Amino acid sequence: MTKEKDLQLQAIVEELSGIREAMEDISDEISELHQSIMIIGMLKMAEVRPDMKEKLEPIFKEMVSAFEVAGGV
Repeated sequence: MTKEKDLQLQAIVEELSGIREAMEDISDEISELHQSIMIIGMLKMAEVRPDMKEKLEPIFKEMVSAFEVAGGV
């Protein structure tokens, strides 16, 4: 291959690497949004249906514990 082709291929590799990193960031953000939506849904369910509050309480405690372990508090 010529030096020009090598440079073109290297530029493509760098661009694809940047795209991959951006997609990983987007995936992480989507995962965080999903978790937030799940938590909001459970909180709303506990609010609307008091009978669910008791059933969901262990899950809430587990989530808070996991959040604290992850350094969120």
